[in-house]
Amino acid sequence: MIKALLWDCDNTLIKTAELHFAKHVAVLKRYGIDLDDRFRPTIYANNSIQNWDILSKAFDIPTTGDAYIAEIDKWYQDNIGTLQIRSGIVEVLDLAKEHGIKQAVVSNGRAESVMAGLTAKGLIPYFDIILTRSDYTERKPHPEPYLVALDKLGLAPHEALAIEDDPKGAQSAINANIPTIHYRYSDDMPPVIEAAYSCYNGVDFINYMNKVIHG
Repeated sequence: MIKALLWDCDNTLIKTAELHFAKHVAVLKRYGIDLDDRFRPTIYANNSIQNWDILSKAFDIPTTGDAYIAEIDKWYQDNIGTLQIRSGIVEVLDLAKEHGIKQAVVSNGRAESVMAGLTAKGLIPYFDIILTRSDYTERKPHPEPYLVALDKLGLAPHEALAIEDDPKGAQSAINANIPTIHYRYSDDMPPVIEAAYSCYNGVDFINYMNKVIHG
């Protein structure tokens, strides 16, 4: 029986990809820099500190890393009301809560960003623990984030189920020997072969999770 659901945050629970990209576009524009779409995959795949390292090498940005991150954080906070929860998420969160299943967030993101999104959408009360980038040394796809979650919850890998939108995140959970659902963020994303189940549609996600939780 599943005793815990381990959720990724960005683009699994909440659709954050566009807002994260938009914050860089908006702040860089203040410095006369136009960020084009070729940077989207990079922005999506990295956190703010890593993106500063990448962008500051690509452009002459007349500010410091700390100041830049403060600016994008403020812009993100000012526009956080536009975020949307993904289809099927609240239904599954409620179902797990009704059945006494523990729930945790296991994110590569910085605490400031993750907590802001979860708070804005009212999701904090669902989770027993919330883990972010500062809680581990390695990033996904390394298994450490999920191993830390298992340790804090006192569970074995087979007692948990991970839900991830991204192949790197899914691989992190799989590398920790945790059964994994690949709830793809885009319909054209190839399914992770090692995942226990993969889908894009919210109805399919709810139906599968109903079967898992009800045994």
